[in-house]
Amino acid sequence: ACQSISGDFPSQILELCYGKLLHVYSGDRRWTAPPGAEGAEMKLYLSSYCIGPRDYSWLLDCVTGFEKPIGVEFAVGFPGKNPVPPFLAQESAFSGVPILLHAPYAEFCTEPGSKEELEAEQEFQKTCQLYQQFHAASVVFHTHEGPVPDEQRLARQKRSAQVLSFWAPLLRERNMRGTVENVGYPARKNVLFSQEEFIALFEILPPEWGCLIDTGHALLNHWDLPEVIQKLGSRIHGYHLNQNDGVHDSHLSYYAPEGIIS
Repeated sequence: ACQSISGDFPSQILELCYGKLLHVYSGDRRWTAPPGAEGAEMKLYLSSYCIGPRDYSWLLDCVTGFEKPIGVEFAVGFPGKNPVPPFLAQESAFSGVPILLHAPYAEFCTEPGSKEELEAEQEFQKTCQLYQQFHAASVVFHTHEGPVPDEQRLARQKRSAQVLSFWAPLLRERNMRGTVENVGYPARKNVLFSQEEFIALFEILPPEWGCLIDTGHALLNHWDLPEVIQKLGSRIHGYHLNQNDGVHDSHLSYYAPEGIIS
């Protein structure tokens, strides 16, 4: 599994996180690898989401100075705000460093035939080009972005699954590894899938799509993480490891004193 870490993680914290299995705790219960993933090696990637463009040299020092292989997850960013991803100029510097991509924070759950659908397709193609350019190991997409009115929730769930299913053969043709992340939380009024519905989504999606669990988003929605891990099993290809205050998507490290699980 690929674990992308956001937050302030010095080398000693990385040493604690690096291991053969990811252990998730819930009360007295201790859970290890999901079925089918026993013995799988865990790879760590530091997310560029929490750094500024001037900090890429610091990020490079972190991953190259660590004794075990560490990669980087580059966030493509927000369409319109940064049409040219800031990490694009870092291609040479990060050559040889394992790379993951986070697809643009674009609305991919669009109306068929709409202008937004065309824009989403363009963002998808841009992501595919960056994937090849940086020889990425995987790319993560969101199911949606914007607010979800209650009366539209079921229709938008169906549309999200349709879009992701349509893209699956395109990923296969390009030899790309894709994952779908759990997103949305009450404060933003953009919860599209409940815990049970998100698990059921992977009974619909083609096998080209793996699952990426964002632990911070799960906490905001009061998900039972051990149950999610057990039910999704080896369909889980990675995690975004972070926490928060229970209300805001603040991407705190697990050692931040203001977090709810510190």
